[in-house]
Amino acid sequence: MKEVAQMYASGIPTVIDKNPQKAVEYFQKAADKNYMPAKSLLGECYLEAQGVPKDEVRGLKLLREAARAKDPVGMGILGAYLARPEDPRPVTARKQEFEEAFKLLSEAREAGSSNALASLGAMYMNGVVPGVKAPDFKQGITYFKEGAEKGNRVCMFQYAKCLLFGYGVKANRMLAEHWYVNAAKEKFPPAIEWCRENKPPGYEPPPLTGPPATLTGPPQSLTQ
Repeated sequence: MKEVAQMYASGIPTVIDKNPQKAVEYFQKAADKNYMPAKSLLGECYLEAQGVPKDEVRGLKLLREAARAKDPVGMGILGAYLARPEDPRPVTARKQEFEEAFKLLSEAREAGSSNALASLGAMYMNGVVPGVKAPDFKQGITYFKEGAEKGNRVCMFQYAKCLLFGYGVKANRMLAEHWYVNAAKEKFPPAIEWCRENKPPGYEPPPLTGPPATLTGPPQSLTQ
């Protein structure tokens, strides 16, 4: 049921139309059977108002249940949420959340989650890792590079940005283009838009059918 839900969540061209409400229905059925990855993804739906009205309390409850069961999906989503850079509160008021986020993401990484690598990299880039007093671009890019090489499209995009702007590594536009293209081929909208604007060789972006996708924030921030 989780796999069917994910197909409805993202859609498959010519096969299944994207239907977030239907995805939630199947996630709920699997969650009712105490399947932890489904609880994790259902919790994310409530946090992000995907197919259901936004309900942070219910979303966090589901994610904490999954995290306590050591589900890497749940630990990764919850950790990323706790460390989200768009939270308007001062960093000094979020110390406990950052500590919990780093612990969860580290455990998720050990369990094989490439999404956790993207979030860990962002925490280092944003200077919110417990015990680290300032942004550590070199450590951050290490996580982005690891995730990119494992096929994570967010890591590919973040690694490309670091290479392009020289964050934590010597700037290398040719290598940056390589990773932008790889992320675009994995259908990551901001990477597709970058390729559309910058026209790297060897890649033709799909036709533009709607408003351009954006990834807000400075190059070192993770917002998706």
